[in-house]
Amino acid sequence: KRWYQRRVRGVPYSPPEQEQLRRLIEESKRNNIRFIYALSPGLDMIHSSEKELKLLMDKLNQVRGLGCEAFALLFDDIDPRLHPDDEEKFKTPAHAQAHVTKEVYHQMRA
Repeated sequence: KRWYQRRVRGVPYSPPEQEQLRRLIEESKRNNIRFIYALSPGLDMIHSSEKELKLLMDKLNQVRGLGCEAFALLFDDIDPRLHPDDEEKFKTPAHAQAHVTKEVYHQMRA
């Protein structure tokens, strides 16, 4: 269970999970608490993959649809080497992570 949320980051939340998250977000707002939804996409993500980016955006948009207004991408506790599919596009893992972060930022602002 330790890495469960990281392994299922591309899987949409089920209706019961959505309802639980919606209630948590609403209760946070009622109590003047800023709910921040965080994902750690770096464990196995191919940063140059449009498919991977779409899965990430689908998950974030699903949570946004539940009322969440603040998000965080966490790139900690991951392999410091690039995935072989990313080696041609990015010089370092930091460049790959910055690319994903920038894409998410622009799509969330649209």
